[in-house]
Amino acid sequence: MQRNQIREIRKERRMTLAELSEKANISIAYLSDIERGNRPGGKGTLERIAGVLGVPVSELTKEAS
Repeated sequence: MQRNQIREIRKERRMTLAELSEKANISIAYLSDIERGNRPGGKGTLERIAGVLGVPVSELTKEAS
């Protein structure tokens, strides 16, 4: 799964890491690790991130083209 999709979508929404972290109730460090692909995001975590970004979870996990 390509976690960098989260970063790309977040930046398209003009959100900082801190803003997404707060709105999704995830620590900045954990969110940063997910974005960089250093840690997997669990189903619930990805659902919260997707909800804040306004996209389906599948958009966060699709392979980059």
